[in-house]
Amino acid sequence: MVIYVDMLSVLLSGIIGFVFSYLWYSSFLFGKLWLSLQKKEKQKIKILSLALRFIYIYIISYGIAFLQQYLQVTSFWDGLIAGAVFWFVFVATTHLSISVFEKRNFKLYLLDQAHWLIIFLLMGGVLAG
Repeated sequence: MVIYVDMLSVLLSGIIGFVFSYLWYSSFLFGKLWLSLQKKEKQKIKILSLALRFIYIYIISYGIAFLQQYLQVTSFWDGLIAGAVFWFVFVATTHLSISVFEKRNFKLYLLDQAHWLIIFLLMGGVLAG
């Protein structure tokens, strides 16, 4: 079985995920809450941090595209479902384990997971649609 991944769609999906992530943690949305839950002060964003964030979101986008092609997910709605399943199986459970083990604030876990769920939904829909 040959799996073709549309790299332009992966790039578009990665950009959408990156922009959404940037906005989510900005002071316009949940940045202040996120900082207070971590008990941190506002810090200047470093360009390296942004570059790394884009790279790993791009890799996630490629992974979702690859799995969707393998599973033959072809509609926007099926992509949303696939994105939700991928998030739950690979992200939510792993992060919950880490949060419990490290005794992190559960509200912080929920805020971060809402962020990742929306990213996986957006990517799943865009890549399948």
